[in-house]
Amino acid sequence: MKNKKTIMAFAALQILIFHLWINISSSEIENFIKQISYIGVDIFFFLSGYSLYRSDTGNYFQFISNRFRNVYSKFILFALVAAWVNKWDMVYALKVIFGIDLIQNGGKAFLWFLPAIMLFYLIVPLYKKFDARNRMVAILTLGVLWLIIALLFTYGVTSVPIAIWWNRVPIFFMGYYFAGFHANRKITGHRAACIAGFALIAAADVILAYRYAYKVKLNQPIEDMFYILVIPLAIGIALLISMIK
Repeated sequence: MKNKKTIMAFAALQILIFHLWINISSSEIENFIKQISYIGVDIFFFLSGYSLYRSDTGNYFQFISNRFRNVYSKFILFALVAAWVNKWDMVYALKVIFGIDLIQNGGKAFLWFLPAIMLFYLIVPLYKKFDARNRMVAILTLGVLWLIIALLFTYGVTSVPIAIWWNRVPIFFMGYYFAGFHANRKITGHRAACIAGFALIAAADVILAYRYAYKVKLNQPIEDMFYILVIPLAIGIALLISMIK
């Protein structure tokens, strides 16, 4: 995918808007843009899935070691600084570092998306081997497993903060399989059609996002269903930005 850094910068900007933007008016449009800007996280997950398809994961422990050094070591550093500044107790600091904070508090956990992406790093090399043997079986297994666990989160457990991560599994693997599609087919020659198609998807999904991820947080038929609804919007934005030089 072209201009990956540009897409990442845009996604980071969206996350900053979601957390730090102070409204300058009472405009419904401004408030909607602020509240829906959490899709910056979805764009990051889409890009991560795309990148992992192309990554060499043959040596599992070397791959995990590299990801830990390049990504998670920085998270630990930030956690230690935050522990010192905010005077965390030792137990909570360890929960943050080992990802227990993510499981217990979901999106309220400290920099939750970094432990979440580390979970993907742990899973994907194993999944790639399964996918290489039989792609259709791998996709069906992934889909059924995701749905069963999502339903268990909704109807079998009273509190499931980690659903904020689990509902990002679909967009992550869409990025993963889009990379395979991109590598095996000459879609660059149909750039205009690609832009138009994803622009239409994104435009149509704005209505769903407004109604069910902004006005009302849809939680049926699965917990935090509104994260699933914005997937086309996040992918559409990522692909459109990738066309910008």
